[in-house]
Amino acid sequence: MRRAHRYGGVAVALAVIASSACSGDSLQGDETWAVDGPVVDTRAIEDRLLLGDVADVALLRDGGLAVVDRALRRLVVVEPSGEVRFDVGGEGEGPGEFMSAERVWSPDASRIRVYDDRSSRVTTFGVDGSLLKVVRLEPAGWRPSLFLGELRDGRLVFTGVIPPPARSDSEERLDSMQVGWFGPNGDDQGVLGLGRGMRRFGSSLDPVSPVALGVAYGDSVVFAAGLDAIVSVLHPTQAEIPVDVGLARPDPETARARLAEELARRGQDGLVDRLADTRIGGEIPRIASLLVDDRGRLWVKPYDPGSDALWLRGGPRRTGGGEWMVFEPGGDRLARLVVPDRFTPTDVSGDLLAGFLRDSLDVPHPVAYRVVR
Repeated sequence: MRRAHRYGGVAVALAVIASSACSGDSLQGDETWAVDGPVVDTRAIEDRLLLGDVADVALLRDGGLAVVDRALRRLVVVEPSGEVRFDVGGEGEGPGEFMSAERVWSPDASRIRVYDDRSSRVTTFGVDGSLLKVVRLEPAGWRPSLFLGELRDGRLVFTGVIPPPARSDSEERLDSMQVGWFGPNGDDQGVLGLGRGMRRFGSSLDPVSPVALGVAYGDSVVFAAGLDAIVSVLHPTQAEIPVDVGLARPDPETARARLAEELARRGQDGLVDRLADTRIGGEIPRIASLLVDDRGRLWVKPYDPGSDALWLRGGPRRTGGGEWMVFEPGGDRLARLVVPDRFTPTDVSGDLLAGFLRDSLDVPHPVAYRVVR
């Protein structure tokens, strides 16, 4: 039911989102949703849940949370009550250990997968903390970096950046981005799609460069990357469906001013001064975040330099807050909602929206809100 051809309308819908965001108009869906809670809240568990730097949060089928921490290299699983069920991992290269822990994915009610991008390993745990399987990826000539999830048949999907050779400090260049997939045992099964990625000037990253966005869903991958405003549906046995959404280019200096305003508000005055002399490219990203829920609906956050720019402390997926739009699988606009300040959504299923909430000291706390429709 989740075939690639169903997403042609989704790409058109994303064009509507981005066009509205770039023009500065308020985004309006057919419904206005809200969030209530948090209904899963870990903020009171200070002695057990000592997370240094939350990288990702995934919803479990029972309403609990699977959390990976890149600083402590651990997987922490939280009950729906907010209590810790178990924590495993730690720094190392042995079974069940991580050199890094960047992404977590729960493909069904019995398994949790964690991706270690430094060792190129996918480790699978049971929901009771038991170690089930460790798979080392065997990429053919590229380095998978971002885990997008698992297809219906068990194949694993990743994106990877292929930077071109270094050039002069003033010359603009774009990373090459690819989406590839691997068999359940880690064998490279080819490239699903290619695109342009992050923008650099010499060795310097553009402050408002885009980042890769993608989600594995059913037997397809919904993917957006680069500066050409293309949203693609990738399928292992069907042709890629690219849609050029044809957006007008927003003013880069307006984006610069918005970023400078936010940096100043956060007290990052050194970066404000540096930004004045830093080059910004002629195109600004259109979409900041992309999620897909269990009904195939797309949840999209329009890009805002004041919350999503890479120069902000922590970069994307960590600043939080802002407006999100929700679309039906066929691309019809369904709703809009504003999430709480400092809350960064990372997964959505049923009526739960999970992610992490940063407190006044910038400490991340895994939480889940209930979506009120």
